[in-house]
Amino acid sequence: MKEHPLRVEADHAERYPGANKLATECVVNLIRTESLVVAELDRLFRSYGLTGPGFNVLMIIEGAGHPLSPHEIGIAGW
Repeated sequence: MKEHPLRVEADHAERYPGANKLATECVVNLIRTESLVVAELDRLFRSYGLTGPGFNVLMIIEGAGHPLSPHEIGIAGW
């Protein structure tokens, strides 16, 4: 399914004085894109029995190159 950019309504400037129509459309579309990407990643992770946070933990452990305590994994996630 092809996604099309979302557009704000024609009366946007009247309803939200001082708001930039292009900036609003950009932010709305970035939020939607993030949602679509997260949904696709969740689907991919589930096919391996993982969640997003579980995948992040595995990447932290792999990148460390040595065993980590749960505390160290938590700190590395920030």
